[in-house]
Amino acid sequence: MTSEKERYEELALNYLLAAQKLWKPDPSDYGDPNHLIAPTLQCLANAFELAFKSLLLAEGKSSEDIRKDYGHDLIKLWECEALKGPRKEMQISAMYNEFYEQFLVLSKRHMNSNGAKYLLRHPSEDRIMVYPPDDLIVAAKTILGSIIHEPNGVS
Repeated sequence: MTSEKERYEELALNYLLAAQKLWKPDPSDYGDPNHLIAPTLQCLANAFELAFKSLLLAEGKSSEDIRKDYGHDLIKLWECEALKGPRKEMQISAMYNEFYEQFLVLSKRHMNSNGAKYLLRHPSEDRIMVYPPDDLIVAAKTILGSIIHEPNGVS
């Protein structure tokens, strides 16, 4: 039987895989891939959220406490003590500054923040103000790889 932490990790990896598949569409199936930016970013946000929460579960926090204390706040999760290792690993990376700028935009559009109600999930004029997900996919693979120790790595 799998633990709750393992279920969070598995779902995080599934969302990352979905993001990768969405962002590499076959043009004959989807046409212009830019219309898939928001769904791809939503999958990435879910992947980050679940992976971060899996570390909190590993520390013994309950899923109810995690929901209550963090909700969908990716920044609050990113800054929690449980992510100190992965955060430090990313901070020494050459891509950190660009990643963090894009991560801030992603996190604000993933949650209900300052009147911006879940911009990736609901239609809005502001929805188009997001980055193409290429760099975030690379960062997600790196971060999830350091959080979720897969025998074959995160591909």
